Amino acid sequence: MRQPYIEGGKTYLCALVKLLFMDFMPPSALLRISILSIYLLLPQANAWSQTVADIRPMLKGLRDDQQQQLIRYLRHINAPLDEGVQNAYRQLPERRKKQVVDLLEYYRTPNRENLLTTVSWLPDTLHLGDMADRIVHVDSFRVTNTGQYPYLIERARATCDCVIYQTPDYPIMPGESATLRVEFNSREKIGHSRPVVVVYDNSFPNRRQILHIKAHILPRKTARMPWDN
Repeated sequence: MRQPYIEGGKTYLCALVKLLFMDFMPPSALLRISILSIYLLLPQANAWSQTVADIRPMLKGLRDDQQQQLIRYLRHINAPLDEGVQNAYRQLPERRKKQVVDLLEYYRTPNRENLLTTVSWLPDTLHLGDMADRIVHVDSFRVTNTGQYPYLIERARATCDCVIYQTPDYPIMPGESATLRVEFNSREKIGHSRPVVVVYDNSFPNRRQILHIKAHILPRKTARMPWDN
């Protein structure tokens, strides 16, 4: 089978890693192992191309989103991902290996969309109290999977443009917890503000969770001049 773009794949991959190598942030060690394993399975580049034998030092400087870009590029050039995933799996402790197997079994279960899990949010309401106009408050909700199936957030929406949220983009296994990050902007929301974030998921009983934000926005005081009455 013809594999487009894979000729010289190591060279292009190195170039991409260098392009993504910017601000230092500790990346996922297992994702680094997976990418390295896939890299080693790529064919050698043309004679004029230059590659490196070990890209692990380059991977250490990648943010999580940059690693995901790299994985998407590897898929684009038809890199053999299965072996990389298997090598990453081998590095896991036994408890994590069991969770991976449980997740794979869940994916293979017929009609899994009918398998709902239970979750607990702490808190489910953020009480921000009095706050001034034009303030950005950063906070979070923490969810714990209290059921027997993986917890998957499909999407979310906020009822107000004053709320920006970031949901976990990975399965939350039974007994595990994760954080949903929110930013509330009080700009031009004078008075009582009650936005909510609706999370669409596979939770019992309604496949959704509603998270509340409550705040009382106070107008900013303006300086008075001597000639003001």
